[in-house]
Amino acid sequence: MAERPQNERIIRETTGSYRFPRGGIGHVGPYGVNEQDPDIIRFENSREQVTRLRRKEEKTEAKRSRNRGRFALVALVIAALILGFGGSFLFAHGVRTAHAGKAAEEMEVVPVAAEAPAEPAEAEEAAPAEETVSAAEAAAEKNEESEAAAVSAAVNDDPSYTRVINRSYPIPENYIAGSGRLSSVEGIELESEAAKAMEQMLKGLRDTGMSIQLVSGYRSDDYQRGLYERQINKQGGNKEKAATISAVPMTSEHQAGLAADLSVDGTLETSFSQTEQGKWLEKHCMEYGYILRYPPGKEIVTGIIYEPWHFRYVGSPATASAIMSSGQTMEEYYGKTLKPEDIDAYRPYLNESY
Repeated sequence: MAERPQNERIIRETTGSYRFPRGGIGHVGPYGVNEQDPDIIRFENSREQVTRLRRKEEKTEAKRSRNRGRFALVALVIAALILGFGGSFLFAHGVRTAHAGKAAEEMEVVPVAAEAPAEPAEAEEAAPAEETVSAAEAAAEKNEESEAAAVSAAVNDDPSYTRVINRSYPIPENYIAGSGRLSSVEGIELESEAAKAMEQMLKGLRDTGMSIQLVSGYRSDDYQRGLYERQINKQGGNKEKAATISAVPMTSEHQAGLAADLSVDGTLETSFSQTEQGKWLEKHCMEYGYILRYPPGKEIVTGIIYEPWHFRYVGSPATASAIMSSGQTMEEYYGKTLKPEDIDAYRPYLNESY
């Protein structure tokens, strides 16, 4: 038998020189060999083994693919079940919460509903939407007005607004009543709340078609002292007579920011009481928290001449109405009348003939 070259297996695989009959493995090659070849047998076995391995791997991969598909399907089913259960739970929880909220609202409404008499069901009619809205708006406005009134009442009930100021009951230096702040009205300063009320009163009067001037308001201590001293000079040095016309410093309501002088033409005369403006103010001033401070026939009580132009802020309209309707001065109403020494010397200069 001829010797086979070392690369014979390579030659066999590349040239296809060998046949593999069904009944056994033989070969007819360039070397004239016809017996069974162990190398060929091993080669054929290796090929079959590789084929079997590949088929096994393909089957294994197919099985894995099927398993992955089944796992994915199972995962989807489980997720769907979980989501379905969770959604049902959330839905049920929401329904229970809604019922609980509705029950709570009904429990809160029950006491109010019990106060109203029951009406037959057939007599009940749904209110028109516009009427419902109007009622709600009216209720809201009423609440706002009530709150504003409560705040205003709390502010205007400050006792300093009703403080009696006269020769027997002077105020300290640099004193401003109420808020302690000044506000300007048409260039004239007043205590802030008194200023707001004055603006409204002026508007109310002017809305009738009449004109009016605010000529005097807050006065500093020095300014009041200057007025008093000029009045003394005007009265020939008579301090008592001067004090009935221009208040002694620290006894003027102007210094507290609570007094305002009003005029038709800028002058301050008793004839103002005969004007339509003077009559309107005397009748309506209490609606704005003001009073006619020095009325006729009360000069001996107040120690000041009749001043139909002088209006004093006392806080709330209720307080002003109570004082005006009583027919009394602040001295009488609050029991702060002048002491004898503060009125006796001034009596000769006060008119008691009203």
